[in-house]
Amino acid sequence: MKSTQKDKSISAVKKFYPFSSETKWSGGDFDNGKSYVMGAAEFIFKDKNKYKEVFDTIESINDTVRIIVLASSEKSLCNGLPDDITPLAVVLIKDKLRENVNDTINYFKEQGVALKVISGDSVKTVQNIAKDTGITGAENAIDMTTVKTQEELEKAAENCSVFGRVTPQQKKQLVIALKKKGHSVAMTGDGVNDVLALKEADCSIAMAAGSDAARNVSQLVLVNNDFASMPGVVAEGRRTINNLERSSALYIVKTIYTIILSVFFIFFHMPYPFEPIHFSLVGALTVGLPSFVLALQPNKNRIKGNFTYNIIARAVPAAFCTVLNIIGMAVITKFTTLAPDEYSTICVYMTALCAYMLILRLSYPFNALRIAMLTVSAVGIVLGCVFFAGFFSLVWLSVDGLILFGLLSAFTIVSFNLLYNYAEKLIEKNKNKYK
Repeated sequence: MKSTQKDKSISAVKKFYPFSSETKWSGGDFDNGKSYVMGAAEFIFKDKNKYKEVFDTIESINDTVRIIVLASSEKSLCNGLPDDITPLAVVLIKDKLRENVNDTINYFKEQGVALKVISGDSVKTVQNIAKDTGITGAENAIDMTTVKTQEELEKAAENCSVFGRVTPQQKKQLVIALKKKGHSVAMTGDGVNDVLALKEADCSIAMAAGSDAARNVSQLVLVNNDFASMPGVVAEGRRTINNLERSSALYIVKTIYTIILSVFFIFFHMPYPFEPIHFSLVGALTVGLPSFVLALQPNKNRIKGNFTYNIIARAVPAAFCTVLNIIGMAVITKFTTLAPDEYSTICVYMTALCAYMLILRLSYPFNALRIAMLTVSAVGIVLGCVFFAGFFSLVWLSVDGLILFGLLSAFTIVSFNLLYNYAEKLIEKNKNKYK
């Protein structure tokens, strides 16, 4: 539609009215006696029948563009939009999508992330952009000006993927509604109108070029202003958390069996089998080295379940087998003539075996680095026990001691694997609750 105004003279602004997320327009009073306003058509021209030509023109536009209108009035804007407002022009603003936007969207789709577009722009504009980027469910769009109740908002939050004409308060309410349904919500934004939602989200992400308010409340700021950085951020986060979950189990094992054995030997007055030098050998090769290697490995698996639960569930089988072996050896020693040095040595061997089996299971699936780490750990333990036995306060086992060690080893290997398999099932069951 074309403007009917012919006057091209320049007029100064007497008073400016800034854009508001609530009103969706901005304007000013000019010294020529007129006021001009620019913003969303449905907020400026509230009578659609009176301004049918404007809305027909907008409806005929099929491009993926933002649409704003320019209008004028003979009255001031100090009391809000006047009734005698005259349309002047329809302005089309086309955003250029980044070349890598489809790759980024596809990555999150492959990772099972539900993508939702929340914008103050018109539903048609937002929906077209969502379709161009390949967002799943872009056809499920809603104009949030039609949502009047909390029930309607919660239903829309779950069922729709595109939200148009959203107010700052509604953005926050949408985040709350999604969290209420058990979702972990990440929110990206760059404007002041996104602050409420950013503060409410589980993970808030802002652009460096955005407003100071958005950057200050966000947990993550993309300094290159490119959302394509997010797959790398997600991958690094997954690597850190998944590897920390793996390596933490090694430390928790030692904590669990140390506490239980300490209590047991205090109350039952039996000789404690370990010396500090024993843990130097076992700890260095079954905790220190493996945890260092596992923590640096790439791991892009999706994070699911409860972090603490997963760690403890994986640690318990090795800790249980260790405790069972040590207590069993203490009882056997009490009723046999097994020398104290052999008793202590067998306890060290069994502790190392339980820890090594845990490393073996945590290292799956195997790769070259993990196989090298497992080899170094195994060879190091054997060399320490054989060639440096005296240094680590270990002794050579008698025939009876070797037989006892063999029987306990066979029992431990079977028991550990049965318990660990059961623990993995419990972990998987727990993870399914978070899908």
